[in-house]
Amino acid sequence: MLLKLTARQKKKLYQSAAALISAAVLAIFGISQGPSNSKNYSGTVTAVTDGDTVRITDHNGQKQRIRMAFIDAPESSQSHGKASQAALKQMVEGKKVQVEVIDTDQYQRQVARLRINGEDVNFAQIQNGHAWHYQSIAKRNQPKDDFARYESAQAEAKKQRKGLWRERSPLAPWDYRKEKRAGKQPE
Repeated sequence: MLLKLTARQKKKLYQSAAALISAAVLAIFGISQGPSNSKNYSGTVTAVTDGDTVRITDHNGQKQRIRMAFIDAPESSQSHGKASQAALKQMVEGKKVQVEVIDTDQYQRQVARLRINGEDVNFAQIQNGHAWHYQSIAKRNQPKDDFARYESAQAEAKKQRKGLWRERSPLAPWDYRKEKRAGKQPE
């Protein structure tokens, strides 16, 4: 016995079947719908917001906001903030980078390590004195040998008085934000 369907019911049936077939094809061939389904991808840096945040257009043409993992750069309104941003801009803006997504933060930004031709950009920001190693966050998910490498780079940058370490006692960004929230005027 055949069911008689109205034109509207037939249309819905065809749309449902098409959606089901499309989903099956994607599943069978493992086609990714973009970086949200992938931990690693490449893209071009289109903007540098500050010394540890960039915007990227990925290989699918989607725009991504990236917070660089394991580091914390001075805020834009903080001493060395503009210099940190300028250094990162010179290193990555307009260039193709490899993105290794580690997490997503509270602002829905991807927390990631960036690489250009294999070079760890996050590490370079610390090495050149443009960011702190964000130890309290990094100790949760940064591999131990990598953590030690970042620590060593920060100690060396401090010893050589590079970047933000030229100041006698620079204020860490997390302390700057804390003071700002408390209504104190950070120096």
